Amino acid sequence: MSSLAEDIRLIRREMSHWLTSLCAGMSPEMRDDDDWRLIDSTIKESDVAAFEQQLPALLPQSYRAFLLSYHTSCLDFGEYTLPNLRHDERLGDSLQLLLHPEFWGVGYMQIGWASGCGDPLVMDFKSATPDGDYPICVFNHDIVPEDCWGDRELLEPWKALIAGSFREFFLALLHGDDRIFPRPRAPEEQRRNVAWDEVERLLKEKGLPPYHRPDGVPKTDPWKIAEFVRSM
Repeated sequence: MSSLAEDIRLIRREMSHWLTSLCAGMSPEMRDDDDWRLIDSTIKESDVAAFEQQLPALLPQSYRAFLLSYHTSCLDFGEYTLPNLRHDERLGDSLQLLLHPEFWGVGYMQIGWASGCGDPLVMDFKSATPDGDYPICVFNHDIVPEDCWGDRELLEPWKALIAGSFREFFLALLHGDDRIFPRPRAPEEQRRNVAWDEVERLLKEKGLPPYHRPDGVPKTDPWKIAEFVRSM
């Protein structure tokens, strides 16, 4: 296992390469703006240790290295967004999402958003790797049934595994790796998408518009809609 210092050097190097590529076509004035700069982190290991006391689990070393590398305000990658680590904010202010306890009871800590529409991007601290890192997952909040959110077992089929660890995820993020772009889908989400494709096929076969929804049939249940359309 690499040391924290080695991880910090790795992340600083990779973030520097990423930002150089990102800013290649920008004007010098824009590149000098704080929103497009990497500023050496003023966060101390003791700050991270104190912050961790408020969490349900320790942060993985790769995530601590990320915090200790740079301040930056340009962590919106389209499919995924991480909180800005501004140099003029306290750590707790920058990482409010991690302090939100909504997912703690089912074994997840939220570190960002996915899909640009509020899907929680989380670390699965109940499934730690041998070196103490955590898998990164996403839940599509639009389709997860309400009664599943409080039950880890019920949530499992709705979980999209993005990467096996934060280290793997963050490096893939910086490189635009096609293993995470576009975002992988959860098994249940894939099953539903296949069912919706079948609904669209049946509607076309019947000469109906693709967004037709029969009266009296649950509009979010593609299997019942398909069954009804077949019987028409």
